[in-house]
Amino acid sequence: MLSRSVVRAAQLGFAAELEPAGPVFTRRESIDIGPWLEMLECPPLPGEPLVLDIEAVGVATGHLAAFLVGLGRCTGGVLQLEQHLLADVAGELALLEAVATQVRSACLVTYNGRAFDMRVLASRCVANGLHPAIVEPRDHDDLLAPARRRFRSTLRSCTLAEVEVAVLGVCRGDDVP
Repeated sequence: MLSRSVVRAAQLGFAAELEPAGPVFTRRESIDIGPWLEMLECPPLPGEPLVLDIEAVGVATGHLAAFLVGLGRCTGGVLQLEQHLLADVAGELALLEAVATQVRSACLVTYNGRAFDMRVLASRCVANGLHPAIVEPRDHDDLLAPARRRFRSTLRSCTLAEVEVAVLGVCRGDDVP
């Protein structure tokens, strides 16, 4: 019998993909952002950076775990999004290994990822018997510090949501399924 969380993951469009440590619930989407890049006069990015963002539970208690890991790559004006959902606690090891496979060779881009996302992933690796170095990227650019330098005098805060609205004019809806 399937657990309610596994059934719910399927209802949200996540499919189980078998990894060596077990199933990982993943969904993928491709978005054409070429026109947006042209509007911003954005040159192609070198080396195909990998964008990472996590959503975590346990923030209030300090016992953090990533329940959703989002990864994105832009190739030829198409943004390839991949989300990994932790449908149940037993799947955490498989999720961490799936994420590590992509992160460790990447030029990683995050927003507050150095202080938050990567620390959560590293601590969960340790809790699952993995060496935290498996989630260390080849290179890491955290956009929070440059955003603070550029916008601290004009924005009331530099949270990602605030910068998205004030600078990009993007008001995101529910980003967590």
